[in-house]
Amino acid sequence: MCMEESARLTTRRFTTEGVAPKERYDAWIGTSAFYDMTRTAHDADLLEARSQHVTIGPLIIASRTLHGPATHPLYHATRTPSRLRADGHDFHCFNLQLEGQLALRSDDAASIKQVGEMYLLDSAQAFECAISAGSEVAVAVPRFLLPTSTERLHGTSLNAGVAGLIADHILSLHRRWHTLTWVDVPHVVHATIQLLSAAIHRHLEPTGSQRFEPGDVTRYRVQHFINEHLVEVSLTPERICQEVGVSRAKLYQLYESAGGVMRAIRRQRLVQAHRTLCSPAGRHLRIAEVAWQYGFTDEKYFSRVFKMEFGYSPRDAATITTVTDFAQRADVQRIDDPGNPPSD
Repeated sequence: MCMEESARLTTRRFTTEGVAPKERYDAWIGTSAFYDMTRTAHDADLLEARSQHVTIGPLIIASRTLHGPATHPLYHATRTPSRLRADGHDFHCFNLQLEGQLALRSDDAASIKQVGEMYLLDSAQAFECAISAGSEVAVAVPRFLLPTSTERLHGTSLNAGVAGLIADHILSLHRRWHTLTWVDVPHVVHATIQLLSAAIHRHLEPTGSQRFEPGDVTRYRVQHFINEHLVEVSLTPERICQEVGVSRAKLYQLYESAGGVMRAIRRQRLVQAHRTLCSPAGRHLRIAEVAWQYGFTDEKYFSRVFKMEFGYSPRDAATITTVTDFAQRADVQRIDDPGNPPSD
């Protein structure tokens, strides 16, 4: 490991280049004070590992590159409650997957982060991930510099349009940090915080990625009503129209991009059911109980649409005990946020 500090910025680098194959894992794992890391592959699988951390004022631009087989995760990293208490890290990290994939589990929700996907991790919340060969770049930001609502996006992928601008911005910082001087730092930090805050506010809008006319407050009333009554069997378009005071035509327009309001409701229910099935308590529940709990009166129908949505059955979901189990499922599909319909 080496550290450089000049008239420009402070940089810390690590590489396993020149390290004996049997010592690479231990050398790599020894660099992490943030995770508890365990191997999930053989010594020879980790061909090379590199990392870099650049300090830009209160921000840290981090990158990681791993070379090895893409057929299985190289190691398993966990941020446990005991580690949270021990190190006291208090920042949000915006991660951009450049190559390969990463399996993440947080708050009993699991997802696969693919190339080009940007997601957020809160250092004050527990999570675990199975890390495969590939590369990633990230920016870590102290909590106090971002909106308090940011913690609600822990583990979430940011898919709104402004997220693409942030991805470009993070990549630019990663590639051009060496051109910056201390005079540039306040301006770069300000611009970065403004962009990140915009993405957070955009993503936390109640309607997610659905396309509505600007200023149309009906969208907030409808989505709030759905969230409040999501698991009730009686939640139908007719009831929504009657109690919210919206026409069928308007309701259809609001949820047209999601495939209709009932499809959007079904998907929100399925995501919540998935989280329950993956939780320690949920693994002991009967599938019929979980189905009924989230508004599905027919167990067979629930199992069928669950598999259509996630690529595996509810019973299979209940057997996922670690994020590595999740990562090794060949037919897994990305689990997006409840309000965001999957891309076609």
